[in-house]
Amino acid sequence: MLAAAAVLAAAGVVCACFGNRLRIGVPDGRAGALAAYALGYYLEERAGVEPEFVAVAGDPVAPFQAHAVDVVVVPADRPAPAGAVVRGAGEIPGVGPARFWLRPEVPDDLRFSLVARALGRVPALYASGPYRDAAAGGAEPRPAARQAVLRAD
Repeated sequence: MLAAAAVLAAAGVVCACFGNRLRIGVPDGRAGALAAYALGYYLEERAGVEPEFVAVAGDPVAPFQAHAVDVVVVPADRPAPAGAVVRGAGEIPGVGPARFWLRPEVPDDLRFSLVARALGRVPALYASGPYRDAAAGGAEPRPAARQAVLRAD
């Protein structure tokens, strides 16, 4: 009986490594929402991390500090909340110079080991022709972001 419990506990630990989900804050405005959706889809494609999109109305600091989101894209001039890990996001059409705020657990979590590498490549996505076309177009942000990620090199 004790051996069976140990096997089930070990299986639970192994299963905990599957189902990677990263909660990405999505702001109200179209440009910010497009950037957030593109980030999520890019991380899904490049790092195998499933995005969970969370609406962030108004100021993203409160949801970030409440652990409601793991990553947000913000203008570069916004001061980061205490404890946030900050990474550059490059120049985003409609947003301007931007950066990512990451929960401090994200870079240290083995489930998200490829996220840091992928985040380093996201500025190239935002500078790509397909992303710029999506930003200039009038389509809904979520499907436009998906198409931009699929068409980008």
